Amino acid sequence: ALSQLMGLLRFQTSMSGGELVPLQDYLDRMKDDQKHILCAVGSSAKSLLASPSIESYLGEGLEIILMDDDIDGDLLDRLLLEPEFEYALGIHPMSGPHFLELNIQG
Repeated sequence: ALSQLMGLLRFQTSMSGGELVPLQDYLDRMKDDQKHILCAVGSSAKSLLASPSIESYLGEGLEIILMDDDIDGDLLDRLLLEPEFEYALGIHPMSGPHFLELNIQG
């Protein structure tokens, strides 16, 4: 049940061109050596993409999930703190990848 619900999650990412994409698409595009599911929370995707705080990640070609909806911060808190969400995504908490909230300044 939880895994089916997790399959419904859609997010805009730094590489989705403004489209909402399934979380699984993001996971499939992750670099082989990438250890974190990168998430940025803010008031708009445009302001997140303009933030100097994520320039280095973008420069490395890493995709970032842009969380700009009011509920996204709460969802990310649950994803960060409750391992059953990672299990529902098929992610083993001991081997990763793990969610990482980027600290966005400004």
